[in-house]
Amino acid sequence: MSENKEFEMGSGLFELASAEGPYEEVIIVRSLGTAKIFVNGKTLYISPNGKLHRLTGKRVGWYSGVFKSTIDDPLTVFPPPPSGPYNKPSPIPDFRKRLHPTKAIFKFPDGTIETAGPANSYVIPLKDNTAQLVISIAMVIGKGTGRYAGARGTVSSLGATWFPYIPGQTLAKSLKTGALFEAKGVHGFRITLAKYQAEPTGESCDYEEEDDKIEDTDSSGYDDAEQDDSDNDEGEDEC
Repeated sequence: MSENKEFEMGSGLFELASAEGPYEEVIIVRSLGTAKIFVNGKTLYISPNGKLHRLTGKRVGWYSGVFKSTIDDPLTVFPPPPSGPYNKPSPIPDFRKRLHPTKAIFKFPDGTIETAGPANSYVIPLKDNTAQLVISIAMVIGKGTGRYAGARGTVSSLGATWFPYIPGQTLAKSLKTGALFEAKGVHGFRITLAKYQAEPTGESCDYEEEDDKIEDTDSSGYDDAEQDDSDNDEGEDEC
């Protein structure tokens, strides 16, 4: 058996072994693309996009998303570290006031997955006057098409981008609208397909939509011709 074939089988077995129970599947992909900056008044948007590859290195699709913050957020200030004990009830730092709304769409050959959730985001200034933006996002599957129509589950994304940063300056002076930076991410999907789910309980999934005017955040830096937006909406989840 070739080394490449062993790697491909090992990747699939890792994802299979990571699924909990017979009705869940796990997908792990890497993204490589760009992040585009938008500054609209005091609101900061970062729109990443990129090609998706499985652990085998095989390309399997693309993704695009929108991250929202403000230029006044102290992204360079990390929260206080936690303290023990870690094996019984004890105080936990409250991160909720530092979370940033984020949404993303992932398109695979057999369907799309649309997600939204809070991002925990920080900027790490570096010695050479540059900076590392690091983001961990806890998203929920809100809608799917094709094979993923009606799917439920979660998506955990670990993203990073490196960019020039001016120490001591505000984000508004360091990040300008239209700036493009390379962005890389690792995304883990835990999916339960619609065919395995019980009948809906009828509970509402209402949520508040943003009512502020959002500047166009269509990403550039990737080939629009590669985006097949002719999604099959048949059976699409309404929530």
